[in-house]
Amino acid sequence: MTDMSNKSKLDDIRKLIELMGAKNIARQSFDFILQSYKEQDPEIYEILEKRINLEELIVEILTNVYNKYFTEAEIEELIRFYESSLGKKLLSLSPKMFQEAAQMAQEHVQKKLEEYTDYFS
Repeated sequence: MTDMSNKSKLDDIRKLIELMGAKNIARQSFDFILQSYKEQDPEIYEILEKRINLEELIVEILTNVYNKYFTEAEIEELIRFYESSLGKKLLSLSPKMFQEAAQMAQEHVQKKLEEYTDYFS
């Protein structure tokens, strides 16, 4: 699946994936997908859970995606950024920021729903 012609770039992509914590984010998405299989067909879920190494699959998929969209120089620049104090700050604050944004979005949607409900009542 992955073109091994540029091992250095692929190694850098794996380093970037690790720095960004992208495996954890992807793991949540894959867990969600697997959960849907568990609800639809527990036997298929059990087979998938036993036969698929999610860690390897996630790294392989993310490596291919980053390899497709970024040059080696861009990957190196991203690594420098995520190793910098600003990059580390972004990584540490991202979960809190996304949670705050989701809460604000939920409140906004709730307010709009109340307005529409009042309008059509």
